[in-house]
Amino acid sequence: MQDDLEHLAHARWRRQLVAVLFSIACQWSAAAYGQAPRTTSGGERLCRSHLYAGVHKIAHDTIGQMIACHKQRLRGNLPVETDCNSIDNIPKPKVLRRDEESLRSRARKRCDTAADVGPPATLGFLTCPSPCEAEVPAITSYVDVANCVACVVHAESARLMSRAYGAPPVPAGDAQRCQHSIGRALRPYLGIRMRIQRSCQSNQDAGKIPMDVDCDSFDPNGVVARAANRIAVRLEECSDEQLRSLSACSRSVVGAMGCIKDDLNDRSGILFAAVYRPGDLIPTVTATPTRTPTFTPTPTATLSPTPTSTPASTSTATPTDTATPTSTATPTDTATPTGTATPTSTATSTSTASATNTATPTSTPTPTSTPTRTPTTTPTSSPSPTSTATATATPRRYLDAIFGNVNRRNRTCFGDGDGTFVCSDVNSDRLLVTSVALGHIDGDSTLDAIFTVNGGPNRLCFNDGMGNFNCSDLSLPTTNCQNVALAHLDADGDLDAVFANSNTPSQACHGDGLGGFTCSNIQAAYNSSGVAIGRVNGDANLDVVFANVGQRNRSCLSNGLGAFTCSDVSVDNDASFGVALADVNHDGATDAIFANSSRPNQICLGTGSGTFICAAIEASSFLTRGVAAADFNSDSHLDLVFAAVSSPPRLCLGNGAGQFTCQAIGTTSVLAQGVAVGFVDGDTFPDAVFASDGRNRICLGNGAGGFTCADIENRSDQSRAVALGLIDDAP
Repeated sequence: MQDDLEHLAHARWRRQLVAVLFSIACQWSAAAYGQAPRTTSGGERLCRSHLYAGVHKIAHDTIGQMIACHKQRLRGNLPVETDCNSIDNIPKPKVLRRDEESLRSRARKRCDTAADVGPPATLGFLTCPSPCEAEVPAITSYVDVANCVACVVHAESARLMSRAYGAPPVPAGDAQRCQHSIGRALRPYLGIRMRIQRSCQSNQDAGKIPMDVDCDSFDPNGVVARAANRIAVRLEECSDEQLRSLSACSRSVVGAMGCIKDDLNDRSGILFAAVYRPGDLIPTVTATPTRTPTFTPTPTATLSPTPTSTPASTSTATPTDTATPTSTATPTDTATPTGTATPTSTATSTSTASATNTATPTSTPTPTSTPTRTPTTTPTSSPSPTSTATATATPRRYLDAIFGNVNRRNRTCFGDGDGTFVCSDVNSDRLLVTSVALGHIDGDSTLDAIFTVNGGPNRLCFNDGMGNFNCSDLSLPTTNCQNVALAHLDADGDLDAVFANSNTPSQACHGDGLGGFTCSNIQAAYNSSGVAIGRVNGDANLDVVFANVGQRNRSCLSNGLGAFTCSDVSVDNDASFGVALADVNHDGATDAIFANSSRPNQICLGTGSGTFICAAIEASSFLTRGVAAADFNSDSHLDLVFAAVSSPPRLCLGNGAGQFTCQAIGTTSVLAQGVAVGFVDGDTFPDAVFASDGRNRICLGNGAGGFTCADIENRSDQSRAVALGLIDDAP
């Protein structure tokens, strides 16, 4: 109580003091650094946006490494006297070296060599601020700017951790849990705040937001405020007694809620100024780790965190920034998780019925068994064809989820790395969405989205790199689209799409790299509900497999020139809503897994020549709508997870020979319409996200075939499709 009274009583004079310091420092910094212009060219906007994206990544990983150091110290793996608030003692320094090199690469490519970007001085970068002036004594290039801001990030992260964690001896008992709660509160809030700052400033530079808007504190939709509420919820796990033992910035829960948020705001404001307003940077305050918070905390413990929106994946593979655990071939423009083997060529989309059914395109080429794209390591819902993948890679960034809903606004849910999300509407559309796919459709480094719509034009949504989408109708000759998969079908480098249509011919649409498509029919009119892309007959061309309802499933082999030759996968009429491609029996040939409604789910083992030998996976049927493949029990064999409507989701553990032992995940139905798989919570075990008619669900895998499941949001969205990817963090 005494701490709270002191905090509140001194709030006014602290604000006055900081205002004076700010005024003085601004005068000094204006003389030292100049004032960055508020209007910039297109190249300069892109330059600063990429610099701040790199700063965001370094801050995220620096704090994460310091938290990891604290955990190791708690476990006795490091000496008690280790200063875990210093980058000198982080457990994996190569992570930060990689981030710093990535930032320098951004500076070279997007700033130093860009035709319409002036020298650093034109954007206000004259001198590196304290405490980094010795490390970067002169700024003559944007690589120098990158080195400077990287140093600032490390310094500010150390100050933040010192304030939040303190520098106590190893805490005992429940204080350990309290310290862990503090750590879990830091990165999500900082990441969301920096994402909103970057988006605001990019739009302001482009003239879309008035110049008098303060992007440092911009929060038009309350996303930052909701993230702040989650700090309060995390700190509710602490007691005043525990905080007193940690010697953090406050010795009470109420005080900690205020001072931790204050410090997060201060640190993110300094990082924002380091890139966007170097003339406003405050070296005097930044160099003083003892700066007191300028904000009066209010008891926010009653505020509830906003869980992330439900990840529901349908049957498609996800683009390179998206996670795709299975080993199927993944096309180069869509996101694919690095840990699973995903062949380069197919793209993945998530459709309502089948989560994994398409091969995932990757924007970075990810050859058959080794995923190469750095952004994601998450397995995605649809296995991609030829290379079998086991989701074993170490995740590097946090996966986000995008959901396609029926008569409700589609949702984007930004992951915070622990299995929770912060969600918001994609836009105001309320359509009959049947699937969603993520990929680099317009050739930039951000993941765009295609939503297929039953009975209306499909929607193409361009991403600004921060998770904000600008959507418009996608003009195609059909309005009965049920699913979409993305991949590089030709050699022009632009991402292409295959649309599975109901009762009209399905189509292959070749992209022009700007969001336009030229389409041709692949097969005659079928009642297609799912689609997957992969190398079915072993040549270099990407083939297509369709899941059909009431008709035989079809395999269409490409000649590499835009023409396809189609044949039946089996002799039976099927009731398939989703399909995934993967090599489940380690023979090098792509196999197909079908999620069926009124018949048992089916495994069709590929012969390598484009034909299949099919059998039931288990004797009973479960009204399944989507399927995804990944190694859920860490035995190096691909397993399967099915989204079921009238029963709990199904987990089928593979033996590596094409045979499976199945069981329910949980005891109740979640009305699942689709499933996506990825490394959602930052460990090396694949997790499953279900799109549901009720509440979307996240099921975190334990690496032994078990899951811990929870609702993503406390709401029902009638989701039909989900895709996973790095939506707000362009590589």
